[in-house]
Amino acid sequence: KILYSKINNIYFNVVKLIKKLMIARKHRFTRKNFEFLRKRMKSFRTKNFLFLFGKSHKNSLFATVISKKTDNSAVKRNQFRRRTYELLRTKFNNYLTTNSLNLICLYKGTEIPKNSDEIYQEITKFFEFFEKKGKTLLIKVTKKSKTKK
Repeated sequence: KILYSKINNIYFNVVKLIKKLMIARKHRFTRKNFEFLRKRMKSFRTKNFLFLFGKSHKNSLFATVISKKTDNSAVKRNQFRRRTYELLRTKFNNYLTTNSLNLICLYKGTEIPKNSDEIYQEITKFFEFFEKKGKTLLIKVTKKSKTKK
């Protein structure tokens, strides 16, 4: 019984840690949202990422997509996704909560980066672009959709 309770405690601590690393459920894409909104989004390309972004009318939504072709191991792909979410949550949280932004990060590299610095640099490039030109692109898209109605 003592061994079982210790294993149970360790398991729940790991689950709590993983939940902290993930982005809140209300900020994650569902399959329905993903397919519907992907067609209406603008894109920005870096060395290893394709960022799709669009205006959000409610909460900001985020997704990180990595192909099986990059790495067959689901564990490694999930670790990559968690690292990306963690960077978005910690480094860019203030920015993401003030702007209503839907963001999909499609990883196009051939290998998963070993450290988070490479991911951080590419996400920073996107947000620099978004500060300069992305906001105006979103305004143009919303004006076109209002005039069509």
